[in-house]
Amino acid sequence: WVTQHGLEVHVKMIKLIVIVTLTTILTREISCVMPGWSCVKKYGPAEFFKYYWAEQCCDLLIIFFVSRMCWRRGADTPLFMSMCLLGALMPSAQEALPFLRVSLSLYAIHCQWQVLTWVWVAAEASIIVFILGMLVKEARNTKALLSWALEATCVCTVLIAPNISDTAMHFHHWFFAWILAILTRFDPPWSVATQAFFIGYYLNGIAIYGRHPV
Repeated sequence: WVTQHGLEVHVKMIKLIVIVTLTTILTREISCVMPGWSCVKKYGPAEFFKYYWAEQCCDLLIIFFVSRMCWRRGADTPLFMSMCLLGALMPSAQEALPFLRVSLSLYAIHCQWQVLTWVWVAAEASIIVFILGMLVKEARNTKALLSWALEATCVCTVLIAPNISDTAMHFHHWFFAWILAILTRFDPPWSVATQAFFIGYYLNGIAIYGRHPV
């Protein structure tokens, strides 16, 4: 019936929204019962749906179409859901480490980051560089390097450039992970798993703190 009426893309989009919404709520509840993990007691599912759910749906709509999720298998797979949950819980788990209870702002970098913070960030940056290298390789192998590079440039220009000169800019992890999820758009399982992880990392910020502006 779905195929007959041309509703495959609509169903895939609804599945993505439902899975991410449920994972967002689950992430908040788990974070609030784990010792040392971040939890804002005054911010719960009611506030999420009232203030941020519509914006999250718009974010997912951008990921869905720009990253070609509409052309791939839906989000209701064990690989996607498990990696999404892993990405959603990882930032909260990191809060148990005192040297990671910092933000990505110019003030925090200059005044609050410790040596171990720099080491951890360097390790994560190395992993991201490796992933970007894999994406470039996959884009070249599928003869999509030019289109991927143009899309990556446009996404970064539109989303980052307007705020880059603002000394008060706060580079929330939801924002950074959202951009990476948009760019991770290829078919191999490692790419699907990576995108699901970034989507989970993105929704963690909204689940715990809300979708605050950069």
